[in-house]
Amino acid sequence: MMELMKFGSSQVSASSLREKAAKITLQRVRAQGHKYVELREDGKNGKRFIFFCTLCLSPCYNEGTLSEHLKGNFHKERYVAAKYTLLGRNPWPFNDGVLFFHDSSEENGHLADANEENMKVKVGKDELIVPKVLRNAEITDIELKLIGLGEIGARIVGDDNDVQKKIKRMWCAWLGKENPQDVDEATEHDFGIVVFTYNYNLGRKSIFDDCNSLLDRNNVLDMEIMEGRKRKRSFSDPGDVSESLSHQYESSGEDSLTSNSPLTDTASDQGMDTRKLVPSKSLRRALRQKQQLAADKVCDICQNKMLLGKDVAALLNLKTGRLVCSSRNVNGAFHVFHLSCLVHWILLCEFEIQTKQAITPKEVTEPKRKPRGKPKKKRNGIETRVDQDRITSAFCPECQGTGLDIKGVDQLEKPRFLLSEMFNHKIQLSDARKAWIKSPEILPNCSIGFHFPSPSEETLEETVQSQKLLRFYRAGA
Repeated sequence: MMELMKFGSSQVSASSLREKAAKITLQRVRAQGHKYVELREDGKNGKRFIFFCTLCLSPCYNEGTLSEHLKGNFHKERYVAAKYTLLGRNPWPFNDGVLFFHDSSEENGHLADANEENMKVKVGKDELIVPKVLRNAEITDIELKLIGLGEIGARIVGDDNDVQKKIKRMWCAWLGKENPQDVDEATEHDFGIVVFTYNYNLGRKSIFDDCNSLLDRNNVLDMEIMEGRKRKRSFSDPGDVSESLSHQYESSGEDSLTSNSPLTDTASDQGMDTRKLVPSKSLRRALRQKQQLAADKVCDICQNKMLLGKDVAALLNLKTGRLVCSSRNVNGAFHVFHLSCLVHWILLCEFEIQTKQAITPKEVTEPKRKPRGKPKKKRNGIETRVDQDRITSAFCPECQGTGLDIKGVDQLEKPRFLLSEMFNHKIQLSDARKAWIKSPEILPNCSIGFHFPSPSEETLEETVQSQKLLRFYRAGA
């Protein structure tokens, strides 16, 4: 064992050996065709490595557990569906940690470049500039480059004479930068998807912003005078937040705190020791709590954690050229979600639009009757009329913004749906997504989608329709 711990004259820790052994196992498993298995850090400080099956969202804590999982019935069910949806030709070039597991630099990455000139000829808007976006703790313009198209399609039950045709399945298939002739006439979607690489400060202010007023030189000196002396650091005192956060950023592959933190900027400008900038134990505790909340950020659609370095996405209004959250604030902040979750959300919006267009509620066509008793109060200032609870376009599933042009603070877009209604939509999304796994549409390209089972066993005519083209952009560094 001692010989295994030595490479030349250097000692190797037991954790390093476990990590190396896990990487060897991962290479072997992927060589067997399990491209969806990843190696992830688990626990505080990321000292433990586990295997993770992206198809099943299942952590496996050792090689034996992983082997048993890959042989299990649950995984086999997911794998059968993935063969026709995620493991086929032309895979999605994304990795969001919950469904997509390919790297954009893998084997099909060069395919998009080969068709770039054709793409520019057939469709425009391959490069966009989105103004006033909060990124890396400052408001800036971001450059977007088109990386490919997704084709939204549906299987429709009922013939042309059927007034109430039903959608049996709806999906989005990845086309890349290819633009096949059979979808040339498809309508382009009014919204697009912007892909980012996730970090803690993406789309929101830095976790230190609330504390910067306490970190200038005068406040530090005042605190030292009030205390009468500089308190010596003891072993019982919690670790310095700058050192702690720096370690966590470095261990997660992010730039260290010393290169991008407002704390360090303040210190370098004033020639001060960074540790003096956080003199209070309560302040250090508050900063650690804020950092932990940022690290535990979950996707509002699926409620699963978003991971550093993975692909997340925001919704873009192509008519206004702005992120949809811009109509709900003037600070450049925006919401991000797992990439696959946001695609599913757009599909749900399309399903609701098409379903509700075919059915006109009686409450809208009939004259309104005078309500009996006391009128109902508005809830959260939102008027809940029958004709308002219909989805008419895509929108942010967290703030309900649509990216409309706004003229001032007083004209910010107001939400249309109650929280309970939004919750029901997300439950509907989850159920239709699970049904798709059991009964997916078999397509020539990789896809994700929904299945809406019908309780009726009546055999009706079914047709497949190509409906809209969805644009995917990558945000520049």
